[in-house]
This record gives sequence, structure tokens and C-alpha cells, in this order.
Amino acid sequence: MPVAGEPVIRPTTTPTPLPTNTPAPTFTPTITPTPTPTAPPVALIGDPLAQAIHDPAPQAGAPCGVVDILDFPLDPPDAVNIARGGQDFGRFRDRYDGYHAGEDWWGPGGRNGSLGEPVYSIGHGQVTFAHPYGWGIDQGTVILRHVYPDGQEFYSFYGHLDPPSVQLRFGECITRGQKIGEIGRPRGTPHLHFEVRLHTPGDPGPGYWSDYPTLSGWLSPSQTIWNRRIGVSPGVMWLRPHRDPGIQGAGLWQGNTLVFVEDTRLVGLDVGDGALRWQATIAEEEEGELFDFDDDEDRLPPIGDLAIDHVAPILYTADRQGRISAITLPQETAEGALTPESPQLAWDLQLHNVSGEPELIPLPSGGVVLIVQRRMIAFSPEGALLWREPFQGQPRDWLLLENSVLVSAPGDEAALWELSAEGMQPWNISTAGHLADAAGQLFLYDGDAVLWLNRATLESELFFDLPDGLSSQGDIIALPDGGLLLGHMDGDGRRLIALNGDGSLRWQRAYADLLAGNPRLFISGAQPYLLSEEGSDDWRRLSIYMIDLQNAELTRIFGGGTRDPIPGGTWLYGDELGHFLLNIGGGSLVALDAGIALQLVCGEQAGLPC
Repeated sequence: MPVAGEPVIRPTTTPTPLPTNTPAPTFTPTITPTPTPTAPPVALIGDPLAQAIHDPAPQAGAPCGVVDILDFPLDPPDAVNIARGGQDFGRFRDRYDGYHAGEDWWGPGGRNGSLGEPVYSIGHGQVTFAHPYGWGIDQGTVILRHVYPDGQEFYSFYGHLDPPSVQLRFGECITRGQKIGEIGRPRGTPHLHFEVRLHTPGDPGPGYWSDYPTLSGWLSPSQTIWNRRIGVSPGVMWLRPHRDPGIQGAGLWQGNTLVFVEDTRLVGLDVGDGALRWQATIAEEEEGELFDFDDDEDRLPPIGDLAIDHVAPILYTADRQGRISAITLPQETAEGALTPESPQLAWDLQLHNVSGEPELIPLPSGGVVLIVQRRMIAFSPEGALLWREPFQGQPRDWLLLENSVLVSAPGDEAALWELSAEGMQPWNISTAGHLADAAGQLFLYDGDAVLWLNRATLESELFFDLPDGLSSQGDIIALPDGGLLLGHMDGDGRRLIALNGDGSLRWQRAYADLLAGNPRLFISGAQPYLLSEEGSDDWRRLSIYMIDLQNAELTRIFGGGTRDPIPGGTWLYGDELGHFLLNIGGGSLVALDAGIALQLVCGEQAGLPC
């Protein structure tokens, strides 16, 4: 096994050719006309929260009823039309010498245009405090008590309200979405100070605290609201708020363990119930190997990418300073024990004069390819150098095949590359895009067309012509019956396009006025789904739809979001059983059983196909 240090790497002068692959002899692409500029709108059905919503009814311990779902205090339910809100909980501010115990919210008019903006209750509850000058010169305050169905309770607090708008009285019942006041004019600019807390039902409190608020009974307000909305959604198996909202996912290990890096820990969670299977703190040592696992407070330098080996029980990591490591993952024995009990460092290498944003692509026969700083470097599972080649592109997509992996990346000479443990082979293709394998036939969607990839000639042939668009704003997946499904955007709008295996058009549906953002298509359990993400720098809202290929309909089975988004932080893994592991960048990690979600959504809404 190699020791830590710099590997001996000698560049080769020419790519090593891969074995020639031959296509299925019976397949002949059938070119069909470009689809018409217009298409009927796609049918959107399903409301995952419909079954959770109810009117409050008095009961023991909750005279004003229990919470069903929670909405946001401005522009309910999702607060998508406000200028700001949900990003500054726990922020330390020198002028107050403390941590912000809540969130500051502005209305659509922004910092100087929020005076008089209506404020609403986030859920069914009861008034425990209301005073027009509860904060003196900083004006009115209201506190509401909320009770969950299991008896747990919390309080929502609304500060800086315009004094004449505070008309509530102690003990009154409040329903979700009921107006409780208006934004006033405190010493600063008009805004709402909004808190969620587990204490102090009858006192406005300080607004700032000496240590991080969650250590003293405050909750992150916006995350609490979104987590309640997600937690009562049908099919949600478990939900896990993050210690670190920027977690990096590696994938599923042995089908039942989700592997990711959170804060300074490498974590393995049970897919079924979210229980911790194992974890390890990643630390840097002064001597010996560069990385080791222990319980001290040292911190791992930022990891640029992660990848799980397809053969060996290894997780590869790479950072932006040219460091690549291999970590042995625990394997489950027949008796249910883990060997080893926690992750162990296998090897660790520092590459000389290599830095930049890395990307790791696992090889089907074992090993990994590191793409960084205009080069590809392949390593075996044991850390031995396999090959090294110059590479000018930035990967846009990659597709795992039986003995190799296809990488699509715009470059000076080629835009499609085939990699294996033996070397890399450029194809005679100059356009990059998204890749799909439909019943053994390979396709590339480049935004302007769907191309069939001829493995005998390493060239492409036109399969389905499209109006000119951008592949970065579209997607393609292979269907179980050998067909293809596209999400395409061009000058005439956005649409879903379903193709048969011979290239003929099955159907097309417009979605520009119904779904925001770019679609991300995926298959789980032979069923196609669509993930839609929309938002701004201040909020993100995600939806998962089941795609009914027969009726060209989308059934919404999940909705989630965050008020503190991390760009590019959303990722999703699925297994063959229809279980999804969805990380909402800046929000929470969610496990969803799509089959149960569909059954419950359909069961609550007449006329939905199930």
C-alpha cells in the first residue's frame, strides 16, 4: 500500500485506446421532424399538504386547537414576494454584543417600504402576550403559544409592530394565517423581528443573547416552519436538520447507507430511519499521514468532491490543493455487524503543482479519475497511478457503462471522452450535453438535438431534431421501455418531450407557466420523476413530481424549501425501491418514500390516478 507523499506521475504522449465497442446491429436511428413550436400545457395535479390542513378544534392541553402546518409571518404561506427574511438567525452583531435570537423580515417594499406591512400568525395558537409598546420605543410585541398534536409546544414572537395595530388580548385563539398586526417603525428602519422559542411566553425578551440562541431555547424560525411543512407531508420517512447546511453528499453505500460529509464529520445514515450507523471526525495530523480520524478538534481542509468506488469499499475525497485520499468504509456482515466499525484511512497522496476545483469520477472496474487543472489522473483502489492525460474541458455530465464511463465536456478538440482503467479515448464529437443509456443505446442531448452515439465509429448521428436551446437548462433520461424523456427550453418556451425507442414523438407538453426553474429528471424503481427548484438568493422552493407517461401528467408528491439557500447545495439520490434522499441546500435532509407519497396524495384527492 502506498505511503503518504507525492506519487511518481509521468505524462503520456498519446491517449491509450480503449477496446472497440460495437452497437446493437438491429438499431437504426429514425429522424423525426422538429416538434411544433406550441404544445398543450402539462397537467399538474396533487397537493401533498392537503391532508394535513385542518381547522383548529379545542382539546385537552390545547384550548385553541393544535398545529396542522406552519406558514410564514409575511406573505403566507411561502413568503416568496418579500424583500428579505430568514437569513440572519444566530448572527453575532457587535453593536448589540450578542447573537440575533430571531430573524429580521422586510415586506415587498424592502428596507424603507415595510411600514404597515401586515403580519400573520404562523399557525393555530393562543395569545400569551400582546402589548402595543411591549418593546417600548421599539414598539409592539405579540407572543403566541402553539401546540403540536403530540403535546409539544413552542412560542412564536413578533416584534416591532405598529402600536395601533396590536389589538389582540391575552387568551384569544388565533388561526394560521390570521392577521395579528402590522410592521411599525422602531428605532431603525421598519421591519419585523420574528422568533420561535421554547420559553418566555409572557415576556418579549432581549432580541439578542450572549451565546448561540439554540443553546438557550430558541429555534431557527424559518427552518422550524419548513421542517413542519415537510414533516407532515405524505411519504416522508424522516427529516434531519443539519449541523452544517452545506453538507456534501457522496452517495448510497451498500444500498442502505447514505454517506456524506457534514461540518468536520464523515457520516453514514441508515436510509430507512435516518439513524446514525457510523461517523468519524476528520482531522489533520502534524506528522505521518496527512489525514486521520480521531475525536480532537482539528479540522479537515475543505473537500472539493467525493466519490464512492464501484467495486471496493472505498470513499475517495479530493480537495482544492491537489490532495486525494481513499477512506475504507464500514461493511455490514451477515450478522449485521460493521467491519471496520468506523471509516479508516486507506491512503493519502499530495499531488505536486496541482490545485483547483476537483471532480472525481469512479471507474466501473474500480478506481477513480481525478479531473483537475486541465488534466485527468486515474488511480487504482490501492492508490497506484493508472494513467495521466491532458484534458481541457469541464465535465458537464458522465454516464457509467459496463466497462467504461462516458464524460461529456466542452473542449478544444473533443467534447466526449470514454474512460477506463486502461486509458482515455476521445470521440469524434464536438458538442457537449447530457447523456442517457436507453436499453443499451447511447444518446446525447446538447440543447439543439438528441444525438445517437455510434460506438463503432465513435461519432454521432442525428436522432431527434429540436429548436435551438441550451442543454444547461434542460435534461434527458432513458425510460425503462427504451424511450427517452426530455426537458427542453428554447425560444418558444419550455416543454417536456417523450420519445419512443425508434425516435418517434410520443407526446410533448409545455410547462413554462406551471413549473419554475430548470427540470431535473430521474428514474427510481422504473418510474420517472421530475425535480423542480425555483427561488432567489433569499429563498428556494422544491417540488418532486411523479410523471405519468401514459396520460402526460405530473402529480406533485413532495414540496420543501429553505429561507437560507446555498447555491448548488441541493442533491438527490434514489434507490430501486422508490426511496429518495433529498438534501435541500441550506435546509434539511429528507427521506421520502415516493410510493407511499403517491398513494396518500391520490387517496386525499378525488380523480387522481393511483
